[in-house]
Amino acid sequence: MPLPFASIHSPLKVIKVHGPEKQVRHFQDIGLIEGAIIRLLSVSHGACVLQLKDGRLALDAGTSSLIEVEEAGERL
Repeated sequence: MPLPFASIHSPLKVIKVHGPEKQVRHFQDIGLIEGAIIRLLSVSHGACVLQLKDGRLALDAGTSSLIEVEEAGERL
């Protein structure tokens, strides 16, 4: 499911990151890769704030919809 439609505050596993190659490489550089465990902290009109490792990342609605996730259980 796209990131904006995921459950807030539950651990999520990144399944796929879509988009232009340059943008996908940027996400890989900051650790947002397939298999990464993240936590969605808030969603507002599709824009998302997520926890990635020890930091937070804010994504606009267009960018957040390019990230596919699934529920990951309690691994974070």
